[in-house]
Amino acid sequence: MIDVVTLATAHLFGDALASQARLRHRMFVECRDIDHSSFDGMEYDQFDTPSAVYLLWRDDKGEARCMTRLLRTTQPYMVRNFWPHLAHADDLPNSPEIWEGTRLCADIALDRRMRQRALAELLCAVTEYLEARGARKLIGVTSIAQATRLFPRNLEWLGEEAPIEGRMEAAFRLPVGSIMPENARERYGLPQSVLCMDGRTQDRIDGKWAA
Repeated sequence: MIDVVTLATAHLFGDALASQARLRHRMFVECRDIDHSSFDGMEYDQFDTPSAVYLLWRDDKGEARCMTRLLRTTQPYMVRNFWPHLAHADDLPNSPEIWEGTRLCADIALDRRMRQRALAELLCAVTEYLEARGARKLIGVTSIAQATRLFPRNLEWLGEEAPIEGRMEAAFRLPVGSIMPENARERYGLPQSVLCMDGRTQDRIDGKWAA
């Protein structure tokens, strides 16, 4: 299951909010040596607001090992505030039907097969969450190689590549229906719904019911 955590619901998920910040620190500050804001081994930025939505794949100990953060484009978001030069002005949305995906990462300490499964489940969760909210498209910024590997269908580039945090990246737009990997549910035996909104996974982590 993928935990859906916000500032308003974080109390239902134990240490999840801090755990995702620790994962971000490991992946972006330690592994990529990016000068992001951090404190006590936790990475954060100005977009960690009450409107941010964190989708987290957590292990049996409750530690976030794969994640992404979703931002509404009706609120401040990264492409518009940090990198507007990556897209034409008309491609910087302000719409409840378009969200931005940020901080996508999977812990390199996971073995390759588990990383692939966690990432596939996470992308299924992004699709499920956005479709339930009437979203039509997702935007984001990453390298062309990574985006085409993750999203081989209907990917649209909003502008040219540019140096972003030490590597060449570009802004993309993608229909929500093209986020989930093809045949992911069958390949990994995933249920129809992979979202946990109410903290049920925390009960398992805390030992309140059998795994």
